[in-house]
Amino acid sequence: MTTFMRLIRGLIATILMMSLFACSSLSTSPNTTANQELPQPQTIQLATSVPVIASMARELIVKTAIELIYLPSSRYSIKRIPGWLARQPVNEYPEADAVLGIASVWPELDIYPHLRLQNIAIIPVDLAHAYVPGGERVALTERSGNTPHFFWLNPANSLIMLGILHRDLQAVVAGSSRFNETHKADIKRQLNANHLLMAQKLRQLQVAIDNQLLELNMMQVVIENTDLKELAAATLLPEATKGDAIESGFPSLLITNKQANHKKFKNLPEHILIWHIDDFAKPREGHFTERWANNLEALKENTTKPENLNAGKNDAETIIRPR
Repeated sequence: MTTFMRLIRGLIATILMMSLFACSSLSTSPNTTANQELPQPQTIQLATSVPVIASMARELIVKTAIELIYLPSSRYSIKRIPGWLARQPVNEYPEADAVLGIASVWPELDIYPHLRLQNIAIIPVDLAHAYVPGGERVALTERSGNTPHFFWLNPANSLIMLGILHRDLQAVVAGSSRFNETHKADIKRQLNANHLLMAQKLRQLQVAIDNQLLELNMMQVVIENTDLKELAAATLLPEATKGDAIESGFPSLLITNKQANHKKFKNLPEHILIWHIDDFAKPREGHFTERWANNLEALKENTTKPENLNAGKNDAETIIRPR
């Protein structure tokens, strides 16, 4: 009996030693599940509530590991988005790595405080005023109310916004822990290529618009509403009211974001040409520079005279629909 008990004790001691050794191995092994990091998303998530920024950002991040979340419904124009944001429960905002906005000039569109509740480390990017000492900012004409004009319709402002976005996305990628250095270099290289191409197209479009205005021999510009004031300023033509333009008889360009068959534009004299534009106030198909190119084509080919405003509905839609 004594011999049997000794055997049992020896067996128990052996089992205990093996168990302790196994536990020690698990606690020190670098490949165990306990010490492995949880998998992270392999993309950088951007968020915005501004239609024009969504259009610009989507083109800039083509062929990169960066994705964009556009929060509002595509039905809403930019002036209706603040009301939509106010109705959204705070806990329904998504988690993102960076938020793109224009809070410095349009604070009603700011979603940074809401997204910060989901991710305390989220990075704010303001495309209207760079968050760097002495950072560049868009140029604004004087406004009468609290809502700014559509300043992105000035191509020079679009270039400033694009530059701020490009530089800050480069910094976001550089500081990300989701990619190794080789992958970061690839993303930054693609961002550089996209930015270079977009900036080149915007500069070319700016020159082409100026040349077309010279060819049309326009002497003054009229805006259908004050939202379009920045585009009027970019033409470098003196601004006139519609009444003054009618009475003067000078060749005048009326800029509008309304449809070509709108009743406001009937019975205008022949010396007033109408430029129907995409103002980027709502999401539409096509990249940012493509939509700008459509505006140029509307100026070159579809600038309509008053006698053509009674064209059929399908023709009117063709004039303003982005290609």
